[in-house]
Amino acid sequence: MEYIHQPYNRSILDAVIFNLTHDRLFSKSFRLVVCRDKDQAANFIPKIKARVKDKEKWFVGYYDMAVKEPFSKIWFNLAKA
Repeated sequence: MEYIHQPYNRSILDAVIFNLTHDRLFSKSFRLVVCRDKDQAANFIPKIKARVKDKEKWFVGYYDMAVKEPFSKIWFNLAKA
């Protein structure tokens, strides 16, 4: 899981994606990204969606929803948009 509390520039975003996709520990796992708020999540989704191949493993949510809703209801899957 990655928590994004401030906007990532392109190089940091690329490093996060590389680390989560190329590390053997994470190769078969789901990638959960929690953004600071709904607006940041909406801005983040197209940026990450354009960079990842295995979209069905990537989920994005935002903090306010993550602390109030059940775990299964807070995630937006990149493969479904």
